[in-house]
Amino acid sequence: MSEKTPSRLSRFPWWFWAVMAGLFVLFVMVIGWFLNSPVFEDIVRGRVIAQIQKATGGTVELQSLHWNVKRLEIEANGLTIRGLEPVGDVPLAHADRLLVRMRVVSFLNTNIDLSQLTLEHPVIHLIVKPDGSTNVPGPQVKTSGEPTQQLFDLAVGRVELRNGTLLLNDQKLPLDFKANDVGITMDYQHSQRRYDSTLHVGKMDAQYQDYRDVAASADAEFSLWQSKVQVRSLKLTSQRSSVELSGTIDDFKHPRLQLNYG
Repeated sequence: MSEKTPSRLSRFPWWFWAVMAGLFVLFVMVIGWFLNSPVFEDIVRGRVIAQIQKATGGTVELQSLHWNVKRLEIEANGLTIRGLEPVGDVPLAHADRLLVRMRVVSFLNTNIDLSQLTLEHPVIHLIVKPDGSTNVPGPQVKTSGEPTQQLFDLAVGRVELRNGTLLLNDQKLPLDFKANDVGITMDYQHSQRRYDSTLHVGKMDAQYQDYRDVAASADAEFSLWQSKVQVRSLKLTSQRSSVELSGTIDDFKHPRLQLNYG
């Protein structure tokens, strides 16, 4: 007959564990209160402003921001990014309302994973000056260290731009589209002052005025300088057709498009 191993009795009395359980519940309640407090919303608001300023190099204003912990959702109002345009002119970018739903939340790096990004009444204002320069400032990057700095690596399940406008000097173009499975990365080459970017769109529906929606998917690799852009590859697929393009605009002052397609 095998001997039974005697059970070990806890060295702590029952009331000790009751107190510890109560403290744990209190700790969870305090954390939940803090994450829903105006103090935490101000922390998130400051962090969002800092990240946008770092990526764009502009001056960022954000009227209000509300954080919903249960839904992992951020709602911001009055987002404005000011670039190099004259004081009193239309800013580089503005959106009346910004809605972000997150899959993964990390404020320790630039990797972001979102389920939804919605911009209501976005306005993007691009100015091309007579010398070919624009009102887009350079990003806030370190002057020493690695020659290439990642600005962001963004993945979004669904992107919506509602009732938007693109202002290109005196031209006014509508911005209104929906896209699913969007991924975009952007790096900055400090020595050449060049942006390198890749873009993937699994499915997008773009609408122009009263025309019907155009459904397509896209993959692109491009580089952008202060006064020129190079599209290394662009593949557009719509229903049963597809087209592959590459090209360069050498000078925004005197635009000349060199285009290759297959």
